[in-house]
Amino acid sequence: MRRGLKRAISITVAIAVMVTIIVAVFFGYIPEKYDYHIGSVATKDIYAARNVIDNYQTHYDAVLAKNSTKTILVRNTDDSSKNINNIMSFFQIVRQERANTMDEYGTPVKDYVSVRNELIEKVSSSVGYDLSEEDADAYLTLSYHSFNYLEDKANAVTEILMMDLADEESLNLQLSNSLNNIFEEDNSFATYRDLLMRTMSGILKPNAEFDDDATSEAAENAYNQVMEDPVEIQRGTKIVSAGEVINEHSYQILSDLELISDDSYDYALLFRVTLYVVIISGVLVVFLRLRGDKFNPDFRILISICIIFVIPILIGLYASSFSYQAVAILFFTTICAAFLGVSDAIILSVFLLVYMWPIYSFDTEMFMTSLAGIVVCASISGRNKTSNNSAALIVFPTLSVVIISFIFNFLNGSTKNGYISSLTMSAISSAVSVVAAIGLMPIFELISGSVSPVKLIDLSQPSQPLLKRLFIEAPGTSQHSMMVANLADAAADAVGCDALLCRVGAYFHDIGKLNNPSYFTENQKDYNPHDVLTPAESIAIITAHTDDGVKMAQKNRLPQAIIDIIAQHHGNTYPSYFYKKAVDEAKLKGLPEPDPDAFRYRSVIPQTKEAAIVMLADTCEAAIKSSKSTDIKEVEALIRKLIKRKIDEDQLVNSGLSFDEIEKITKAFLNIYSGQFHERILYPE
Repeated sequence: MRRGLKRAISITVAIAVMVTIIVAVFFGYIPEKYDYHIGSVATKDIYAARNVIDNYQTHYDAVLAKNSTKTILVRNTDDSSKNINNIMSFFQIVRQERANTMDEYGTPVKDYVSVRNELIEKVSSSVGYDLSEEDADAYLTLSYHSFNYLEDKANAVTEILMMDLADEESLNLQLSNSLNNIFEEDNSFATYRDLLMRTMSGILKPNAEFDDDATSEAAENAYNQVMEDPVEIQRGTKIVSAGEVINEHSYQILSDLELISDDSYDYALLFRVTLYVVIISGVLVVFLRLRGDKFNPDFRILISICIIFVIPILIGLYASSFSYQAVAILFFTTICAAFLGVSDAIILSVFLLVYMWPIYSFDTEMFMTSLAGIVVCASISGRNKTSNNSAALIVFPTLSVVIISFIFNFLNGSTKNGYISSLTMSAISSAVSVVAAIGLMPIFELISGSVSPVKLIDLSQPSQPLLKRLFIEAPGTSQHSMMVANLADAAADAVGCDALLCRVGAYFHDIGKLNNPSYFTENQKDYNPHDVLTPAESIAIITAHTDDGVKMAQKNRLPQAIIDIIAQHHGNTYPSYFYKKAVDEAKLKGLPEPDPDAFRYRSVIPQTKEAAIVMLADTCEAAIKSSKSTDIKEVEALIRKLIKRKIDEDQLVNSGLSFDEIEKITKAFLNIYSGQFHERILYPE
């Protein structure tokens, strides 16, 4: 497929997937709406599907706080000075009237009653205090020393009180406390405490005045403070009960939760969902770009992954209405890990989980349990090398999801029904998702042209028809393939490639030899048919085994990955033994050396690391057996020489192998070498 067409298809599929996600999340996030109005009777219990601000209650509390703000009073300096002056004036008037009652010799000069009445009248007109006759008599008859004492204390207390804010409530209390303190310290004048208290409480007025601006500002601040810290209704809170009348408060909450149906289309919600999906998609694209070559799946696999990416989202549209634990994300994780590996499966599954989260109303338990299942499921599915792993793939992810669900409900103090519902639905959804993925994996293989570990395990069985034929009809090639498989498996493990694919690919890499098994050295005993053939005829038979292998693999419907290894395991090299034989014959006949291109395999060089590893394993295994060497140093030197030749012949340029990985492959080959060899042609230098 041309590159431009692939790009066009990729863009189209990406847009289709994004649009599907947006639509699914939008409709999944829209809650059930009710045709209610104020005064309607609720037909069912309605709970908050998400956290929401209670605007009605918040406004109510804010207004209450505003109206409950205390009046702000400030100290009035004029009133304070007036109080001080009035106390001073009072005692000056009393002093004057005391002096008017007697002359300098102590002889009464006026009628006492008239003096008392004059005192009462002057105090009333001067300071506005109605002095009683009893108190007037007391002041007029006080000793000189007592009068001076009371005057001094009254002036001092008044001055102190007027330095602070004194309103109606606090003035008398502060005055009483001050006088108590004074007369407790000096008991000799304690009998005059009540007299002074009556006088001062009657003369002194509050010095506090109402501050309209400050009071209004305080009320506004109280209102704003409540509005800035609104009342929040938590998800799961019951808004109305069945049979309850919808009042203004509950109607406002239902409206804020977008639970009241109307004829308008919720474009605001669509915009929010679109923005959410676009942002997450942007992060995903940037992340995959940063991974570079670490994320480079085959085109058909990539398209297939995109298609199954939306399946859990579409399932969630319906499953979320039953339970927030009914999540099918492990369906995607299982398939993705099997074909892309553990890390890619975890990364893509987490992004898928984030896409799905709004459909499940951002439920925390759903997110945490799914995350645990993703990690465990990907770890098992991505390393599926044994036939009994299908059971582990079902059991362990399900168990991890159930454990996390139990812990979550335990920490939240859930009810017994909550435990049962969460654990049961978590277990069922996880198990069903994985089982469905395993069952549908062959269909995915068919669509994507890829191969899963389950399929590879099935192909590796000795009862597989082609392998069975190889064992019976070409036992030498079968044994050679087993050794190549061991080498390739170890090398792939060393560099982090798909070891199972390398092993199974090595099993089948030489099945093309079944058409002419006796023409290959490992299957020969006492007779070599090439002895009677020309080099050209031998080359035609030898190089045909890759094309024959591809045809046989296609006929038996082997996966494309295996077919690619069969086709590419010799690249476009040529059999050096027969080319050397042709060169020698040409020299004897006096002819020019033949063109090496005429002796090459009609194939492409390895396009993947796995195909290149099988090529190196095949070359090294054949050469080591041919050399008959049992010295490990000689074997190492031969391996390095053979690998260097492949590098010099540009056979590894498209494989993606680095020099560091080639060194790891060399060491892996040396570890596997065990001295099992067959008779082979001695390769020329």
